[in-house]
Amino acid sequence: MRLWRLWSGLADVVADHVNAKMHVGVIVGAIHGGRG
Repeated sequence: MRLWRLWSGLADVVADHVNAKMHVGVIVGAIHGGRG
């Protein structure tokens, strides 16, 4: 079960990273093109 907890934590980190990346992309897109 320890491995599952590690995997779950890793998935959370990846999800947070992707979420932050998408958020930055939306902001940059709004600044540059007014789209998003």
